[in-house]
Amino acid sequence: MRNADIFWMLMDSFLNGKLGYHESLKKALRNIFTSPSEYISVDYPFDDAQNPVYMRIRLFTESGLKRELSSLGFKILRKYSIHSVTNLIPSTYLDANNPPKWLRNLFTFYASIEERIPFYLPGCSLVLLAQKKR
Repeated sequence: MRNADIFWMLMDSFLNGKLGYHESLKKALRNIFTSPSEYISVDYPFDDAQNPVYMRIRLFTESGLKRELSSLGFKILRKYSIHSVTNLIPSTYLDANNPPKWLRNLFTFYASIEERIPFYLPGCSLVLLAQKKR
């Protein structure tokens, strides 16, 4: 499963860059339809919307990352997700230098929900605790 930012990038292509991802429709669609076993590479915008700095990052799916770790001789012990409910807000909005108070409050509300969920929920980021097999 891909994180919600991939879908925000697609929405942004229909909104002429208003969300700040500035991804073409072709690239956004390719990101969504890439096989879940493969990573995708995106130029992710950071800093302010007027002068973004782009960082190329690789996005893995859980199954792809587990497969790669297993091929290197690792056993997954635990998994954690980060930015699950809060990813309902586009990350480009959360990266603002001085986000408006309503956005900070909404993020805080979503984060409080996320912290109380008693079950695993896929998130924008996945943390895998792994140990090298003997």
